[in-house]
Amino acid sequence: MTSEPTPGLGGVEAASAGEGTYGLAAHRCFACGDLNARGIRMTLHMEPDRAWSDLTLDATLQGWDGIAHGGILATLLDEAMAWATASREMFGFTARMTIEYRKPVPVGIPIRVEGRIVQAKRRLLRTEASILDPATGEELAHAKGVYVAASEDRAREMRARYRFRGAVDAPDGSRRWRVVQSLPAVEPASVASDGPGGPWVPSAVDLSGVGPGATPEPVDARGAG
Repeated sequence: MTSEPTPGLGGVEAASAGEGTYGLAAHRCFACGDLNARGIRMTLHMEPDRAWSDLTLDATLQGWDGIAHGGILATLLDEAMAWATASREMFGFTARMTIEYRKPVPVGIPIRVEGRIVQAKRRLLRTEASILDPATGEELAHAKGVYVAASEDRAREMRARYRFRGAVDAPDGSRRWRVVQSLPAVEPASVASDGPGGPWVPSAVDLSGVGPGATPEPVDARGAG
């Protein structure tokens, strides 16, 4: 984290030559928003059905001394799975998430969080995510999630508010993208307005069909990346 957020930086990590961009307006999401000085400000990368971020957690995000707070780790896992759904130009809302905390995650050392879609059926997406020690490849935490994609009307509403520009492939044609935020920023909900009706209020998300009997179809891994 830095004291003065700057839209477009997306943290401190440099983009690689084989990456395109996935653009949207700068915003204040606690996990990935460039404008949230108190947030994690994850630098996110995507490819089809997968998203990841390399980062180092600040000591302000610890629980026990020197150990990252479990709620922060849950945030990282959730964010990576949600951005994996964005690789399909969808907006996935978390309906269910379970986590296995396998080893303590120290603050102040590099980690990687990866999210991926494992099954999909219409608007229902099942996902998994991992927090890894990049030096050893050891998995420190693992999550499984169920996400519901926004309806067409809700997705249209979100594209307009966050000014999503979608994916632009790399010059070499690689389908790998870095998430890039730019100005003008998303207005806070307390002041944003779609017109004379007052502040922007998100519409409800339909979570029907997320019960135990709802089984998405497996994703063909050959089509990912």
